[in-house]
Amino acid sequence: MARSVNIGENSIYAWKTKAPTSDKLKAVADYLNVTTDYLLGRSDNPNPEKSHSPAVQDIIDYIEQNSDFAESIRHLIQTVENKKK
Repeated sequence: MARSVNIGENSIYAWKTKAPTSDKLKAVADYLNVTTDYLLGRSDNPNPEKSHSPAVQDIIDYIEQNSDFAESIRHLIQTVENKKK
């Protein structure tokens, strides 16, 4: 599997002590045809049906792959929620 997704075997062994990068995690999830949430233990369902439109899924995928952008979105949402109070 490591060779198929162009990840070194030692990188995968290192995941026991160090979290993988999102792009490597996504590559493994795609190879195994499961979600990253399933690999991370956040879901018991390895392959839930996607209920989003392709455009919304593209946005979700972008956010998952770009942690700085995702953090900015989280901050924006928190700011908006705080202003509602």
